[in-house]
Amino acid sequence: MTNNHSLHELNLHYLLTLKSCAQDDIIQAQLKFKVPHLFLKTISNSSFQQLEQLAKQEDISYILIPNVHALYALLKQPEKSMQQLALMASH
Repeated sequence: MTNNHSLHELNLHYLLTLKSCAQDDIIQAQLKFKVPHLFLKTISNSSFQQLEQLAKQEDISYILIPNVHALYALLKQPEKSMQQLALMASH
């Protein structure tokens, strides 16, 4: 149960992030997240409750693809802060 709850929370945060980015600049969001324009448009027009229900669907999960090479390089430098890692992961 805890794992499902964690996945639902991750899905919801991902969808809310997509919505926020799409509302700011849908083209940049499409490039950054590599998802179709129509999907972003639909997400950006969805209510919180709709996104929450979508996030709870058992057959939906999202694949986050980090820049592994950049993250590895930062992890090899212990003097780098977690904030810098988070910033790098967001790009």
